[in-house]
Amino acid sequence: MNKAKGQKPVSKPVSKAVDYEVTQAREIQDVWRGVGETVTLQPKAAKYYLPPYGSGLRLKGDSASAAEPQADPKAKPAKAVS
Repeated sequence: MNKAKGQKPVSKPVSKAVDYEVTQAREIQDVWRGVGETVTLQPKAAKYYLPPYGSGLRLKGDSASAAEPQADPKAKPAKAVS
């Protein structure tokens, strides 16, 4: 495919960096991070520390319960065993 002179190549959009909170003390980007620290990462880099690939981070501002699976509100309660 020929490119016309003077046209700039089309670049892919770059995703913005996002703030994450450390939930498990660990090394992230070659720096030891403690629980509660804020880390700014690109989403592609952070995915390895987020479910289902890994653990240790959550989006800044999410409550602790948001990181855990929620019960299905439509599910029937379990019967008691007597």
